[in-house]
Amino acid sequence: MKHLISVSTVSGLALCLAGTAGAVTEDQFGLRNTGDLAALCSAPSTDRLYTAAINFCQGFGAGAYGVLAEVQRAEPKRSARRKALLATKLSPPFLGGR
Repeated sequence: MKHLISVSTVSGLALCLAGTAGAVTEDQFGLRNTGDLAALCSAPSTDRLYTAAINFCQGFGAGAYGVLAEVQRAEPKRSARRKALLATKLSPPFLGGR
């Protein structure tokens, strides 16, 4: 896992592309590219797939954060020698009070 994309990179790219929001398609849930993720995360509230798209987007973000946090936790000596994967002291974005 030499090159990991940080959550902030993915989130930033999604926000940059958010201005190109259009109708969400079911094919975009397959995440063929970053544009699909950006489309899902910026779905207009009037879109028929809005709820599914936003839930997918939030789940993707929480999952990516969780994976990076576990990698960092599992390799504390390696993490100390290199730049931290997660540059935050905030609690993870889990739902349900975890």
